Amino acid sequence: MTRPHLFVVCLQLFAGSLLAADPPTLHDEIDAVFRSQSALQEPPLCSDAEFLRRASLDLNGVPPTADEVRAFLADESPDKRAKIVDQLMASPRFERRLVEFLDVMLMERRANSNITQDEWVAWLLKRVQEKKGWNELARELLTANGSDGERAAARFYLDRGSDPHLLTRDVGRIFLGRDLQCAQCHDHPLISDYLMLDYQGMLAVFSAGYEVKVKQGDKEVSCYAEHAGSDLQFESVFFKGTPHLSSARLFGGAEFQEPFFLPGDEYSVAPADKTIAVPKHSRRQQFADAATSGQVHEFNENMANRLWAFMMGEGLVPAVDVHQSENPPSNL
Repeated sequence: MTRPHLFVVCLQLFAGSLLAADPPTLHDEIDAVFRSQSALQEPPLCSDAEFLRRASLDLNGVPPTADEVRAFLADESPDKRAKIVDQLMASPRFERRLVEFLDVMLMERRANSNITQDEWVAWLLKRVQEKKGWNELARELLTANGSDGERAAARFYLDRGSDPHLLTRDVGRIFLGRDLQCAQCHDHPLISDYLMLDYQGMLAVFSAGYEVKVKQGDKEVSCYAEHAGSDLQFESVFFKGTPHLSSARLFGGAEFQEPFFLPGDEYSVAPADKTIAVPKHSRRQQFADAATSGQVHEFNENMANRLWAFMMGEGLVPAVDVHQSENPPSNL
């Protein structure tokens, strides 16, 4: 049962917001769940040579050298597998593997329109080297505006053209594991869990955002600013003439409670030409804080499932962005 163990150590290192148990304890728990499913037969342990090759490819992205294979096979210590995992995870190659995983997951091989790939990768690598938990990294991404010192973090917004509908869909898919595209104009026709109200509630968060050109040094760059939020009016294509209002909300959650400001008092920095507007109450900040609080199971389960898919080749929920009640997790 080697691959679950590799997944566990990877998850523990990077997704610190999700797990508190030490790797051996969690490994035992995973094995216990597997054994409890009587229809499944526990596979035998792989050979040392197979283990080393799998561990090297999964954690470092390259096969072991001939010298590394010979040294590992000659090692008779009972904990040599755990030691080689620690060694592989201490390698700069492991950091690059995580950066590659994050880059593909977050940007899905989009063109670099505003932030260069070198800037973006350097920003991700720094966070990985600092061993930031996924909750911290996600909060930085979701609240970034592209100002000095955090420019690369705004790539998630800027290279999607700051499009509120695209951001609503991609935040739902990538951070929560729910693709709400087909719930934009009506409740999802095939997935009863995905409601139009969920889509519109998240749209109320991102519809406040917009792109603005600001001066940074001797050049003008795009940044992501935010208007003070307001409720959105929407109606289903099936019930024309019956409008509804939606304030900001998380998927499946209640509307956010927001402070009231008198007209003209909504901003710390008011919208203006070449200025990043800053509302006194940021819906993006409220959304990011709630999603990454550790209390939102959609956020937690999404990253656990994506890391499982990264290490195992397929997620416990096979379509990583279609978590729903009729698509339960399975390790079959």
